[in-house]
Amino acid sequence: MIKQYITKMRAFKEIKIKFRLENKKDIQKKLLSMDWVISSLYFQKEYRIKDLKDELSRNGIFPRARSESGKSTFTIKVNPNGEMPKNNCKYFERLEYNLEIEDAQKMAEMFSLLGYKYRILEKYRQDWINPDKKSSLSIFIDSLPFGNYMELEGSPKEIELMVKNLSLEKNTRITVAYWKEYKRYCEENNLIEEDQLSFKRDLI
Repeated sequence: MIKQYITKMRAFKEIKIKFRLENKKDIQKKLLSMDWVISSLYFQKEYRIKDLKDELSRNGIFPRARSESGKSTFTIKVNPNGEMPKNNCKYFERLEYNLEIEDAQKMAEMFSLLGYKYRILEKYRQDWINPDKKSSLSIFIDSLPFGNYMELEGSPKEIELMVKNLSLEKNTRITVAYWKEYKRYCEENNLIEEDQLSFKRDLI
């Protein structure tokens, strides 16, 4: 029923990949050498909403509320294949439905009254742009409580060109959401997953 309804709504299709950055400054220097600059720096707080049996995720449906720069949005991301995305494909593709709301935290709390639960993820994000508009590619460098990542979003052609220019061809592509990447990170480091990933100090 949910899938039949959302297919009638207008959605933005995102195509992207992520890379874990062991040396963030090195990537930043390479971007600067290619005339890319940081257009904005901001803090995001995301409320990942889940049903108790996690059926939405298994069907490739991911609701979230997010606050950033004084604005709150409610978003539903949908895997076009109708299943949980896998971290072994070339790109991370999802349909995205957005709605501006008054308060992201209140939205998450309202869902909890309906029997849902939510997890919190904090993030510091750098938006990078090419001032000469030579590319419509979007580049984000994210600092999360469990590491630094870069996200490339755009057409496959633009993504592949930037991967080559940054010499990332041999690096592992991440084609899942941050929560699934966090799960992998915990498994590799023998850590217990937490439901609230927050910074203990300001990173900017």
